[in-house]
Amino acid sequence: MQKAWVERILELCREERVAFFFKQWGGVRKANAGRRLNNRTYDEMPLAQTHSMLAKHVRVSAAAKWQARSRHWTRAAADHNPFPLLRELAI
Repeated sequence: MQKAWVERILELCREERVAFFFKQWGGVRKANAGRRLNNRTYDEMPLAQTHSMLAKHVRVSAAAKWQARSRHWTRAAADHNPFPLLRELAI
């Protein structure tokens, strides 16, 4: 792995304010290569998301709506085949 690649990913993470975790250098002897980049380790992790769980009746209702939509999409896709020859060839 090239150092410039990792440094560029670090730079992009900083620009986007995203956590950067550098696990290790690649290669055959990974343990010997270590996990330091520019004389330090990077162990950043994203912040934990704390969202309250919606009430069960709200989740069940949303799931039912998505299931109905997916049936519509599946049926519409089956009715409209942009490749009619493929239907003829399918056995």
